[in-house]
Amino acid sequence: MIISAVSPTTPATGKRPVDVVDHYLRNADKRLQCFYRSYHNCRNLDLHSLRIPPSYIAPSPILKVTISSVSVGNWSESEQPPALVPAVQRATHPFNEDSADVVIRTSDNVEFRVHKTILALGSGTFKDLLSIPEPLSEAREAIPVAEDSETMDAFLRICYPVINPKLTSVDHIRRVLAAGVKYDAPAVIDQMKVSLMAPQCLDVDPLGVYSVACVFHLEEEAKSAAEAAVIMGNTWSEDTLPVLDDISAGAYFRLLQLYRSRVACSEPRAGPGKKKRKGASVNSTPSYYYIVRFDGIEPFCRLPPSTASSIPVGATVDGLSGFEPFSHATGDLIFRSHDEFDFYVHRNILAFASPILLSRLILEELKYTSDGIEIPVYRAQECGVVLDILLRLCYPVAHPQVFKPDVFLAVLSAAHRYEMAKAEQILRGLWQKVSEANPLRFYFAAVEQGWKDEAVMCADHLARLSFSSVSVYDRYVPEMNCVRSIPYRHLLSYVEKKRWNTETKLGWYEGPYGTVPYLLW
Repeated sequence: MIISAVSPTTPATGKRPVDVVDHYLRNADKRLQCFYRSYHNCRNLDLHSLRIPPSYIAPSPILKVTISSVSVGNWSESEQPPALVPAVQRATHPFNEDSADVVIRTSDNVEFRVHKTILALGSGTFKDLLSIPEPLSEAREAIPVAEDSETMDAFLRICYPVINPKLTSVDHIRRVLAAGVKYDAPAVIDQMKVSLMAPQCLDVDPLGVYSVACVFHLEEEAKSAAEAAVIMGNTWSEDTLPVLDDISAGAYFRLLQLYRSRVACSEPRAGPGKKKRKGASVNSTPSYYYIVRFDGIEPFCRLPPSTASSIPVGATVDGLSGFEPFSHATGDLIFRSHDEFDFYVHRNILAFASPILLSRLILEELKYTSDGIEIPVYRAQECGVVLDILLRLCYPVAHPQVFKPDVFLAVLSAAHRYEMAKAEQILRGLWQKVSEANPLRFYFAAVEQGWKDEAVMCADHLARLSFSSVSVYDRYVPEMNCVRSIPYRHLLSYVEKKRWNTETKLGWYEGPYGTVPYLLW
């Protein structure tokens, strides 16, 4: 039961309701003591309601209370009271019918009573879930979902044969679209694509639409939103950039390329591969049109590259032949690469190199030697070249000189994944020499590893190259599709300030996407 104080002070005593409740509970029945202890711990919060068993409420001459919900339970003095959670509410029509045979409970404790047939037809995920047979003796419990009631209401209305909701907020559309993808609901996805292209979204917040389209790989919607955004000319505004935090650096690069390729003309003309949209006049000059060219920029939505595919099968490392010393059956474990090379390794050496290595690999089979000795075979996701270098960096043997960027970064990624500190230390010592060939690629690798000095080193190198060779705005690497746009945007600002001899410095902060660089000034 929830009791709520009615006024800031009480007429009888002039005390605050919190003080009155405090006094009331101190003198209540001893059965309330466990509740009081819980209440007293939260007393400094701005509480206007308390949850206590209904049988413990007695009329009070000094405090008027309102009973808003009931939660019945048997408490002993040693038990803790239930947590302060929102009371369960029932959704509005048509999701409050008693004839429904499925109940969905949202994260904010709202129950949607829906019909199994409609839900199964509209969502592949719910269809599979509802196909699981329930014991005859038990009633089906409410299905908990992570979405809030606002999101689930729109989701279910699109599935039901009722009027679709009109969504005008890009954030709301994003949440409903995420639910549509999560629960495999084609009708919801299609309706959200239509909502994104509506003028109240596309013309008001094109960057927000572009962000949602890129995150969910909606190519046509991303293309339309990119066109609208660059024509509005707000791509460079610091106030609008946070909406692009979720997109990849590659998607942001392509947006900038489109922005730089736009052409203004006074007479509208259309042609193959060209779009026109009326632009605002500047300084009272006549209206003009922008022509946007997409040649060489599409597609906007691209998948991250595969690291393994960039390394040829059977490639060798400079100065090495074969996979010595891992080709002899002297080890007590076998690591098998994804291209079917077997490495005989020693458990005790690898235990020092990485305490988590074996837990990250898959035990594939048990192999027996000619002597009948059993050797476990673990499957690794790395190719033979990468696995060979990684193991050599952990063994007391000559370390290979890795200068090929593809191989170097693949080994670095594996060393970081398996927490091989020594291997990372050795690779870090080679960083300056190896990164000179492609500083942009290694900048993103340093950011991913959280290596601050190495990231600044690459940023400074890119700033110097912008004076003499290709501008940083024209540089592109496939790894840009693997990282978010935040470190890339700050890199561009950093290089731009360096070009104009402006004193600047990269700092670091812990954000929702990990440790990322940002401009201190």
